[in-house]
Amino acid sequence: MSKSDVDLLKAAACIAGLDGEITPHEAQALRHLARRAGVREDHLETLMEKARTDDDLLNEQLSVVRSDPETTLAVLYQVAAIDGVVSGDERVVVEHFGVMLGLSRERIDKIFSVVEKRLAAKEGTQGFEE
Repeated sequence: MSKSDVDLLKAAACIAGLDGEITPHEAQALRHLARRAGVREDHLETLMEKARTDDDLLNEQLSVVRSDPETTLAVLYQVAAIDGVVSGDERVVVEHFGVMLGLSRERIDKIFSVVEKRLAAKEGTQGFEE
């Protein structure tokens, strides 16, 4: 279990739960990240519940994931977009993560564009299929 993979999972859960709901597609993406991080299903369920209800979790994660900022931002945006819609709040939070990771607005927009094209080409969910 890599600490950076767990931190990325926590950050992704924060993005997914920002609107107070985690959709089936978002949960599928989180399960994929959880398996990669070696996180048990019961711990993931607890994390998803906390992500839906605990604003402090989001604040904790803003300063955690910094080792690979571009990949981190791309994964976070992909999780936000996996349900087909990136809400204004989700976009603002993911952008804020990007700024906190030291990325320029121009680079953040480019990463978002690449992820959107990738998701459109894969019809939204294939990137997280087993």
